[in-house]
Amino acid sequence: MDHAVAERGNGRAIRKIQYFGLGLVIEHAVEFHVCAERIEIAANSVFHFDIAPHFHPKRRTRFVRQLIDEKSGMALDGRSLFPLTAKAYNNGESKKSKLGSFLT
Repeated sequence: MDHAVAERGNGRAIRKIQYFGLGLVIEHAVEFHVCAERIEIAANSVFHFDIAPHFHPKRRTRFVRQLIDEKSGMALDGRSLFPLTAKAYNNGESKKSKLGSFLT
């Protein structure tokens, strides 16, 4: 099955999204510092980060809570798949940040 994988390294921002099937590699630098575990996502979808501020007062880092498919409203949190509205928070303000669009 075709899928894409987003990975992080040592708390750094996600830089690479690799699409398996065509072998397409997309370099993606987000505008905020995020952390995420290895996340497998379906191809041909647009995803948003659902982010929340890290609770360290000096480090204004963010961590990825879910990846949300804006077409189906489904979210991947690494453990389960469940319906969720595409909403994200950045310093208390609602914000959407596109992870990427995967085209075949």
